[in-house]
Amino acid sequence: MQSSTEKVEIDFEKAYFLGSWLIVPTLNTLTFVEDKSIFTAESTNNEVRKVTPKVMALCVYLTRSGGLPKSQNDIAEAIWPNRAISDSSIYQAIAQLRKALKHDSENIEYVERVSSKGYRLRTEAISIEQYAQYLPANKASTLYLSKEKFKKFYIPFLTVSITLIVALLFYLYPSKSTTEPLPVETIAVLPTDNLTSPKVISFDGFSQLLLSELVSQSKVKFLYSRAKNNTFDAKRKLISSIQQDKDNLIVSLQIVEQGSGNVLWAENYSAHRAKYLQLKNSAVNGITKYLNSSSQTGTVNIKNIVEAEDPYFEDYALAKYLWDQRQEASLLKAQKLYETILLQEQEHTGALVGLCHTFMYMSVYSQLSEAAAYEQCLPLITKAIELKPNNGEVAATQAILLLDQGMFKQAGLLFDKATANAPNYAMGQLWYGNYLRKIGKYQQALERHKTAYSLDPLSPIIIRGLAYAYLNLRQVEKARKYYQRALIIEPYYEHRAVEELDFLPLNTARAKAFLSWLNNQPANIANKPVYQLTQALVWLGMGNIEKAEGLITGINNKEINKAFVLYSQGALYSAQGNTGLALEKMTERLNLAPNVTRYVMPYISALIHHNQHFKALKEFRRYFPEIALDKNINNQNSSQFFLLASLLNRVEEHELEHQIIDKLEHFIKVENGQLSKIDNIYWHALTQQHEQVLELIKAEFKSGWLPDYNDNTYAESDLKAIYLGSGGTIKQWDELLHINRAAL
Repeated sequence: MQSSTEKVEIDFEKAYFLGSWLIVPTLNTLTFVEDKSIFTAESTNNEVRKVTPKVMALCVYLTRSGGLPKSQNDIAEAIWPNRAISDSSIYQAIAQLRKALKHDSENIEYVERVSSKGYRLRTEAISIEQYAQYLPANKASTLYLSKEKFKKFYIPFLTVSITLIVALLFYLYPSKSTTEPLPVETIAVLPTDNLTSPKVISFDGFSQLLLSELVSQSKVKFLYSRAKNNTFDAKRKLISSIQQDKDNLIVSLQIVEQGSGNVLWAENYSAHRAKYLQLKNSAVNGITKYLNSSSQTGTVNIKNIVEAEDPYFEDYALAKYLWDQRQEASLLKAQKLYETILLQEQEHTGALVGLCHTFMYMSVYSQLSEAAAYEQCLPLITKAIELKPNNGEVAATQAILLLDQGMFKQAGLLFDKATANAPNYAMGQLWYGNYLRKIGKYQQALERHKTAYSLDPLSPIIIRGLAYAYLNLRQVEKARKYYQRALIIEPYYEHRAVEELDFLPLNTARAKAFLSWLNNQPANIANKPVYQLTQALVWLGMGNIEKAEGLITGINNKEINKAFVLYSQGALYSAQGNTGLALEKMTERLNLAPNVTRYVMPYISALIHHNQHFKALKEFRRYFPEIALDKNINNQNSSQFFLLASLLNRVEEHELEHQIIDKLEHFIKVENGQLSKIDNIYWHALTQQHEQVLELIKAEFKSGWLPDYNDNTYAESDLKAIYLGSGGTIKQWDELLHINRAAL
């Protein structure tokens, strides 16, 4: 073994160590080796990162320099010989090398900038032979065995493999490009890293501008990640940064493989700030060219919504960024910018569509009514569709306006066209899902909402749409999960107080929030008449039957979904104790769409309370064949098994009833099934644990429970029957309910 003072010549064409990193130039890989004492060529648990050939060439060049700084001119001549390149190309390569050598487990900056002199590596390279000197003597032989295996088997094998692959690539792709083709499936578009100083806020939205141009791509799925640490199921991510050098803008792009961190493609573009649009177009063309290099993607076609020459592009970009902030003040600024552009250029398609979308967002995040928003949108999109009839974003927006006008067939055809032309346009998929929900195609709607969510998984509007899709299918737990996820991202939005009642049980706190929302914004009812029915159902929960009746009987707006009107009427009759009329309304509602299961449960409940128990059981078995003794119980369907046990008790099928109860007990105690608070009460009632039932119901009242007529038209009478059946008195029940209602 050589002494530690002897210098070993390093063959930079082969592998060597640089600090904790094993550098393999022939493979363009850097392998992090935290403990060299246990590292062998056969190790499989070390992190491997791949870089582009230029970045590897830079790494080797700086390593050869032995710690001496190299100027930008030196680097340019060494890495890009006989080529005129910009400084930004060097900055990009340096940044990529720094990133590749950065590891969370060590606080080392390998690449150092020496003022006025250039760049150098702060760590000296060590050959494979040389690093054995750092091991204890009793491990040296093990190391040399691993080293010899590495030299004898690993390098020759990979060298031959690479030679064959390179030959094949030259045969299939006879070009000079060194970019590796990407087997594209999903690419996450991350927020742009805005490095301008002082910061120019409009550049924050550069990644959104890229995404707007990529929505028409059918061969690649682009997922918009609103947070840099969230790429979800994407296998690759598009990273972008933008900086300013005097009057020039420099954009750096990378497509990076998830997990390994391999840089599959990297490029940078520069242009004068006044040429921001051309800079964006160059970036899009670069991405397109790269994607077209992959044989698995086919030809990528990008359909621009923004003109090739646009003196207002920077204002447009800022307006689009402000729009996506989803705040009333930002939306007003976006509106002003779009309107200013249109005063100067009436046929600016991007501004026409952007202004319409701003009005739409204002109907969610301000007091602007949806009807008023759509009215202002109509002339804008009419003009935009004349200019860009095949643009998917424009077509989807026109479709949602046609839907508002009740033109369902035309809207459906346009949604088909829009999603075909712009399959990556998340809002288009959302609106298509809303359309399908409106015409009762709930399963198809769910698939569209899932697609929207997969494209923009951190958009609260899209997440709430997915929650409603699950709610329409009576998958309540999933609906609540996604609605609460949206609340985490956006806890405060204009209509939370009313929409929350669709997903979460009514209690005193939510009732107060809803009433406050109505009192502070009385125009909300006028802007969206359907909220009048929500208000009526809250009144029923509060015991104000007379006020609820006035609201429900006063409804004459044709815009309100007829099924919701019939449901509200049935809820009113159930609160009044008129089970016959309640059943009539629920039957009429079911007849609107006999195959829609979410209409079935209120109908069955009405049958039960009208003492038609045998028919209720028959209908239950017809609509829910999956709820049976030989089927599995899970957290999503356990409520239906409780209902089945109750129905079996009512028709005196006690043997089967007890078998269902045994099945539920196994689910709860053995499988650790999760029950809602109300289902937990039902369980204790089914198993005749009366004292626990009374305590659980009292606890519910203490937490603010109110009858939620929006969820169950017989919520009040059902829980009351359980309370009385467990030994409680009417007086006690009335007192408990009065305390909560009086708190409002």
